[in-house]
Amino acid sequence: MHRLFAWLFVWLMADSIKSEEGYSIKPQKYTPALDTSEWPLLLKNYDKLHVRTGHYTPVTHGCSPLKREIVDYIKYGIINLDKPANPSSHEVVAWVRRILEVEKTGHSGTLDPKVTGCLIVCIDRATRLVKSQQSAGKEYVCVVRFHEALESAKKFTQGLETLTGALFQRPPLISAVKRQLRIRTVHETKMIEYDENRHLGLFWVSCEAGTYIRTLCVHLGLILGVGAHMQELRRVRSGALSENDDIVTMHDILDAKWVHKNTKDETYLRRAIRPLESLLTTYKRIVVKDSAVNAICYGAKLMIPGLLRYEDGIELNEEVVLMTTKGEAIALGIALMTTAVMSSVDHGVVAKIKRVIMERDTYPRAWGLGPKAMEKKKLISEGKLDKYGRVNDNTPTSWKTSFVDLSASAISTKDGPSTSSAAVPHANLVPTAPVASTQSTEDQEEGTILTKKRKIDDDSDIPTGESKPKKEKKAKKVKIKETSTEKKMSDDEKDIEAEESSEKHIKKKLKKEKKSDISEQETATTVEGEKKEKKKKSKEKKDKKEKKSKSSFFFKSPTKKNMNKIVPKRDLNNDTEAMIEDDDDISQPDTKRIRVETSANSSSDLYLDTINRHMLDFDFEKVCSVSLSNLNVYACLVCGKYFQGRGRQSHAYFHSLHEDHHVFINLHTLKVYVLPDGYEVKDPSLDDIRYVLHPTFTKEQVEKLDQNIRHSYDLNNKKYLPGFVGLNNVKANDYVNVIIQALAHIPPLRDFFILQNFETRSQLVQRFSTLVRKIWNPRAFKGQVSPHELLQEIVNASNKKFKLAEQSDPLEFLSWFLNTLHKDLGGTKKQNSSIIHKIFQGEVKVEEQPVVAKEDADDDDRLLFDVDREISVKTFPFLFLTLNLPAPPLFKDEVEKNIIPQVALTAILAKYDGRNAHESAGTLKRFQLTQLPNYIIFHIKRFTKNNWSEEKNPTIVNFPIKNIDMSDYLANPDEEKFNTHYDLIANICHEGKPGKGNGIYKVHVQHRGKDQWYQIQDLIVEEINAQMIFLSESYIQIWERKRQDLH
Repeated sequence: MHRLFAWLFVWLMADSIKSEEGYSIKPQKYTPALDTSEWPLLLKNYDKLHVRTGHYTPVTHGCSPLKREIVDYIKYGIINLDKPANPSSHEVVAWVRRILEVEKTGHSGTLDPKVTGCLIVCIDRATRLVKSQQSAGKEYVCVVRFHEALESAKKFTQGLETLTGALFQRPPLISAVKRQLRIRTVHETKMIEYDENRHLGLFWVSCEAGTYIRTLCVHLGLILGVGAHMQELRRVRSGALSENDDIVTMHDILDAKWVHKNTKDETYLRRAIRPLESLLTTYKRIVVKDSAVNAICYGAKLMIPGLLRYEDGIELNEEVVLMTTKGEAIALGIALMTTAVMSSVDHGVVAKIKRVIMERDTYPRAWGLGPKAMEKKKLISEGKLDKYGRVNDNTPTSWKTSFVDLSASAISTKDGPSTSSAAVPHANLVPTAPVASTQSTEDQEEGTILTKKRKIDDDSDIPTGESKPKKEKKAKKVKIKETSTEKKMSDDEKDIEAEESSEKHIKKKLKKEKKSDISEQETATTVEGEKKEKKKKSKEKKDKKEKKSKSSFFFKSPTKKNMNKIVPKRDLNNDTEAMIEDDDDISQPDTKRIRVETSANSSSDLYLDTINRHMLDFDFEKVCSVSLSNLNVYACLVCGKYFQGRGRQSHAYFHSLHEDHHVFINLHTLKVYVLPDGYEVKDPSLDDIRYVLHPTFTKEQVEKLDQNIRHSYDLNNKKYLPGFVGLNNVKANDYVNVIIQALAHIPPLRDFFILQNFETRSQLVQRFSTLVRKIWNPRAFKGQVSPHELLQEIVNASNKKFKLAEQSDPLEFLSWFLNTLHKDLGGTKKQNSSIIHKIFQGEVKVEEQPVVAKEDADDDDRLLFDVDREISVKTFPFLFLTLNLPAPPLFKDEVEKNIIPQVALTAILAKYDGRNAHESAGTLKRFQLTQLPNYIIFHIKRFTKNNWSEEKNPTIVNFPIKNIDMSDYLANPDEEKFNTHYDLIANICHEGKPGKGNGIYKVHVQHRGKDQWYQIQDLIVEEINAQMIFLSESYIQIWERKRQDLH
């Protein structure tokens, strides 16, 4: 009974204790709550990240970004610099590099010289973030000056609200980028102040990278109807950093470096420099195991076994930052899984690498060294697994039950190897990730890299119905070779035998893959397998060294182009997916080599965007715009001006400093340099500029020129037809333009000057060749060409007989030009000694007899040869034939004044039939052709000069476009081996009154592919009907022998 009352008392006391407010009996927690909200940089709110696995073995390598050694702290550092006014961004960055004594620096976005504010300067390894930071958003505070007073500040606010959202912008005339229309987004604007007296406005704007605030101010003035321009500008935020985030000045950096150098005090230098991780705090985070860090640094994708923690809200193809547990940034990656998929799958690729940040071997290698991996390699060495880690007949049952085959064939076919029930659904959850390797989960957990062995495995397992690539066929050949070897050989000897057979029958791609597999097995063999390997190592010591130098675990398979090349290790590393943009990610002991390679591949990219192709014009004479020298001339690719040299005292060097223009091309060697740094840029994006400067054609391309009917487009998106482009009339050079156009459409002459190399020939030959190439250039920046460079050489070569500012006779120029080209090409008086004579030279027979007066002779009899007297016969070569027009009547009535006389071409060609005699200076002459050229030039003599004036014969010459027969004018037509029919290919005509400067010249040329005629007058190119050509006042004609009869 006493016991019952005792239990009742205890129960009532406990009930009363529970009812009291503010007191409860709870078990005390062993581990207190962890507050990570104050942790620095990427570790902030670390406990809020999703945990993928608790299986994690940390290593002692690496350290927190804030606790790095000062050398590494600078190497992985960035500076939030307050850029001063007047110096350019490039100059400021160069000064920082000299002050800190580092290899390279870069900035996150160019600021104009007059603009101040946030300029993020990246140092050494941090320069890998430059491109990502250049595209980050910006914020500015701007002072705008209105040209007239506004009605009120409210108008100012309304104008700013209008300029939000996506806006069309064209960069100003003085800008660092190409002036083309583009779209930029203004996120938000806010008016701060408006001064009515001085017409000044102050506003804040948040915008997309690349927005020109100068242009925005101009648009604001247009919207308000008063006009405006930017008075002053300051950047207050660039990406993740603002002017309130420990911004420093140039003097702060200089003082901090001096203190550290002289007193070894790191405090001030650590204040001025921030870890690069401070730029990545806005990215979604993925925490990687320490065992997978080094693989990622070598370019490997992040796999599920290497994932430790991840942030919520990660979307597919989102840019993320991969980090260590100590808060160090490893790389920037592209997510191939969402947050939900990461938490539900056991295999697959989490993210591919976009940009590696951490230096290689900062963390030790840890893949392939786990207990499961070692057991697997032991089974491979014993022959219980095949060389790719797949099961075979000798595989133990315990291993088969845990083996998961995720190859494509196993998933798509029913008769493939058995897989776990959970493996296939997991693989289907991640359609964008590559198929995982056949290694076990434990092995992948130790290392997260897809080796070449896995790649061959995946390539060989192609689902039914798919086309088999060549690589699979070659792999099958290797398997056949392997099965043919003796079964009694040891498994290791089989591998070596397969390697030797592959070296004989497949290309180097499969060689390298097999070598890397063997080297991996040899380096990871167990103690039991080492005894067998010792005998082989002594024989294959030299071969192993070569294999190690040629093979790597981290590179893509070579392409067909580089299959047969021995690629050094550096290039193989660069071939990985992670190294596509990381050309400078390989550490080199030679600092000079680092400087050249890294600068040329990373820093140069900062200035290639400043190239303005609209400003480039390589048609002018290549002389320095300052010294007028033609030696070692460079063209500025920003403004298009020519300057001499690139040394420290050269005009190009000073131009790069004064104008902030940094990219120059050597007009002779076509090499591109960045000044004032002086390193060469080898970027394929510059090939179009090199091609415009010096167009080149293959023989196959030249053969198709006449058949090309496709239009090309210039930088202004205006179409033009290559070969039928206008030539600039500098002042009075249309007489040269028509001759150049006509000669450029003679196929053998055009092909000769396009395909041949004339570096050892005269300047006239070189410049004419260049001009012909540019006329037929299908990738020109503009739809016209300037002959200025050729004209300058014509003036010099002719001793100023032909001038730029003075009109001349096209025939005189044609005669001089052809003869000069013939001489400069090494031609002599011998027949066919140059391309000019091969094309144009014919032969004419001239019969002469003095005129003797007879008392009873009529005027007609005076023009008859006397057969009783001696007739002199001579033959002369010719390049063109002169045809005389019948003289117009001196006295015309009213009707005849309105009639234009006409004559047939055959009538004026009768001069060369060998029967009609012509009197000249008391001598009778008869002309007859003895040899016809492939291309015959007719000069229709229209102009006659006397001491007082020049007269023009307006007679129209009627002629057919095709099939004019020249056999009637041959001395022995039966002996002519070739066809005597000719087609018209060029017609030069004159319009206007006679006399210098009173008329214009036009040329008609034919497009063979379209069978269309074009009329070209300087820059005007237009189609013309063939029936309209003979209505023009023809002056020079070029006829082509039937093409099938050319020799």
